[in-house]
Amino acid sequence: MEREGIKTVRELLYHAACCYGKRTFLRYLEGKEILEKTFLEIKEESTALGYYLKNQFENHKIHCGIVGRTSCEYIEAYLGTMISGNVIVPLDVKLPAQDICELLNQADCEVLFYDDSIAEFLPEIKEKCRQLTCFLELTSNTEENQVGLLRQEFSGELENELDEDDLAAIIFTSGTTGKSKGVMVTHKMVICNSFAEEYRNPEDAVVLSLLPIHHIYCVTNDLFLSLRSGNVLCINDSMIHLGKSIRIFQPTKMMMVPMIIEEYYKKLEKEVKKSGAGKQEAKEKIFGKNIQFLYSGGAKLNPEIIKNYKEYGITIGQSYGMTESFLIATGVAQDIQNGSVGLPISCMEHRIAEDGEIQIRGDSVMVGYYKNPEETRKVLTEDGWFSTGDIGKFDDAGLLHITGRKKNLIILKNGENVAPEEIEMRFQQEEIVSEVVLTSFDNFNLAVVIYPDFEWCRENGIEDIYEQLKLVTQKVNDRLPANKRIQKIVMRETEFKKTASKKIIRNQEYC
Repeated sequence: MEREGIKTVRELLYHAACCYGKRTFLRYLEGKEILEKTFLEIKEESTALGYYLKNQFENHKIHCGIVGRTSCEYIEAYLGTMISGNVIVPLDVKLPAQDICELLNQADCEVLFYDDSIAEFLPEIKEKCRQLTCFLELTSNTEENQVGLLRQEFSGELENELDEDDLAAIIFTSGTTGKSKGVMVTHKMVICNSFAEEYRNPEDAVVLSLLPIHHIYCVTNDLFLSLRSGNVLCINDSMIHLGKSIRIFQPTKMMMVPMIIEEYYKKLEKEVKKSGAGKQEAKEKIFGKNIQFLYSGGAKLNPEIIKNYKEYGITIGQSYGMTESFLIATGVAQDIQNGSVGLPISCMEHRIAEDGEIQIRGDSVMVGYYKNPEETRKVLTEDGWFSTGDIGKFDDAGLLHITGRKKNLIILKNGENVAPEEIEMRFQQEEIVSEVVLTSFDNFNLAVVIYPDFEWCRENGIEDIYEQLKLVTQKVNDRLPANKRIQKIVMRETEFKKTASKKIIRNQEYC
């Protein structure tokens, strides 16, 4: 599908239904049964929900919170809200009730879509969110599935005016280092990213969606890109079911975060070692017979892992972006093996500020944080340049390299800045290291905090794990200048706390 004439999510959905019609769009499990929905069915059912919202609220524009696992009903509620001119507010299903209430109130939500995963929170939500007047059940196998019932009551097409600059969603940042902020997303932002020239799926792609759908990376690259490209989108509703979903749906492509990509590489290696299988056989056992492509996002990927996967016949690509701007750069193996995040997408301007910060401008940049002009002014200039908070540089080939996060920089006592990510990447190349954070202690000396791979240690007969970590740290120190060498090692017994997008939360004292 080409972008010409498509300016809003409604036009994207309706064009997809016209182009791909009765082809399968969604494929998912309900119990033990595999169900499918065509592009036309998703358009009709999403439209029915949009009609309901318009009629229920008499054309009053509303904000609709949505909390639940990825499902057909979730996707229809998401699309139906957007195409009817209302605003969807997706929240992390794993948030505690208090946080859900705070964000629903912060976003002025009047409607809540939910499934049984948060049913126990409903009394508290109703008590603390008095502006909520409508509650719609998403779970498909219950009699209370009001979203399903709407399909029988409304039909036709939505005809109310919808502009590309209209607000389509409020998506909260992950809160890696502070309070979550509501990013105002317009239809123009969604369409700009859905039709990025640098990012396109073949029509016959079978995409398995496994990341949290409230996150911008997942909803853009799985849902909207699949709509544009005419793909089959398969739903994995929980990470504990991922292996089963891969066997059942046999995807050609999956979006992952680096932590999952690295975990599955260990599964490949373990399968080869355990069964003596060849790499092709191991790949089919772990990823199915059809897998061709993994796309990484959410954090920087170790370039070494790209070469490792290539030996199994799997190509890895990488996206760099954030909630405030969606995609910023993207690349495939040949672009990112040198440590870059790929080429900047062509629909935006990019520049490096005097302090090394990456800044961007264009249709893909947010209009601001919802009801938070003070925070908006901190990152968005009057002429539209957005400060990403990432430190980076361009190489001679125009590829973008990220060297660290501005707010993560460690200031040494000699005044020199250290980007922890660069040193952490060296530790992540060691098999004994599962997770790592570089931090500081006592007048800005460097410390490394490591959560070891205890299973790997058991399998390799390593009893004194701390001693092994000392050897790894010495190896890293040998390649660092004297003023950047690590003075302290802390070994963790538990994983680091993380955001829903699997980023380690850094605003804690680890030393």
